[in-house]
Amino acid sequence: NSTTYPQPRTCRSDEFTCNDYRCIPRSSVCDGRPDCTGSEDEANCNR
Repeated sequence: NSTTYPQPRTCRSDEFTCNDYRCIPRSSVCDGRPDCTGSEDEANCNR
């Protein structure tokens, strides 16, 4: 039984780290469109 988990990694300073360790551009955070699997890039936005 081999379950694979995403490997923790550090994104660049101009990137946002999703909960699944994907890196997305900071310009994609709070843009009204979820880019992370869990939509955490849209979670703490003040609109």
